[in-house]
Amino acid sequence: MKLHFVSSVLFAVFLALLALSTDFKQRMLYLVPCLVLFYGTIVLFSLEYDKASINAWKRKEKNLIEETYSRFVANYHKKK
Repeated sequence: MKLHFVSSVLFAVFLALLALSTDFKQRMLYLVPCLVLFYGTIVLFSLEYDKASINAWKRKEKNLIEETYSRFVANYHKKK
């Protein structure tokens, strides 16, 4: 979640600059990166969250396969 954190910090900085600026044209210039970073943080969070959930699912799947295989082997040896 590093990229999401960095983009959210940059978003907060530009938002603070936007709030502190008194010149209307300068405020409009600060508004563009604020909007880009706002939607960028949402996209980066969703990408990083999806990647983390895929990795968690792969770990669960691996454990499930190992459990199933060990049960199969244990049941196979019980039948003999």
